Amino acid sequence: MDTDKEILEIKFHGGGVNPHAVRASEIAELILSFEKTLVSTVHENNPEIDLKNYAYLSFSEIKNESIGLRFFTDRATEAFVAAYLLVTTSIIENNFSNLPFPAIENLKVIANFSKRHDCNCDYIYKDQNIAQLTPKSKIEISDSYTIKGETVIYGKIERVGGAEPRIVFKDHSDNKIYFEVTETIAKQLASKLYEEIALTGTATWNKKTY
Repeated sequence: MDTDKEILEIKFHGGGVNPHAVRASEIAELILSFEKTLVSTVHENNPEIDLKNYAYLSFSEIKNESIGLRFFTDRATEAFVAAYLLVTTSIIENNFSNLPFPAIENLKVIANFSKRHDCNCDYIYKDQNIAQLTPKSKIEISDSYTIKGETVIYGKIERVGGAEPRIVFKDHSDNKIYFEVTETIAKQLASKLYEEIALTGTATWNKKTY
């Protein structure tokens, strides 16, 4: 595979957003979500690539242009660029059925940031804006590609709180689930911080990958 480095970039702008107006934890969450979106997509389409010990996406820099996040590929460059272009095509066509669920869920984190800060997110490749998320963007998948059923997920609550109350839940596979709650529920769950709990509800599975 081509080992020449490629720069993959997202840029948030509008709504007065800039690195000095956003919590460091939010920036870290964006970096992680961008990485997980691409890594999960690469894994689904190139399962032979060792994403733990061989190929990975590296963080390059934060640019003070509203908020510009740059990443570069060091190995498996073609696979990462293909994943990036698949994600941007999904955004352009508003059709996310070709992405794995972890990619969709992490893409939602980026879309929610845009909504929360009333800003746009440009996906930039070779200095060209090729796709954009806006505060009105909805990351959804057609019901025809999914099945639903009741399930239970076990894990721990890692974080509770924030100006807009949010919960960070980590399951036994080390996957993190982020969701918003009311202040009343946040207060109730705060007493369960780091304790083993069970989430019950309706889950959605991709018919192709489950």
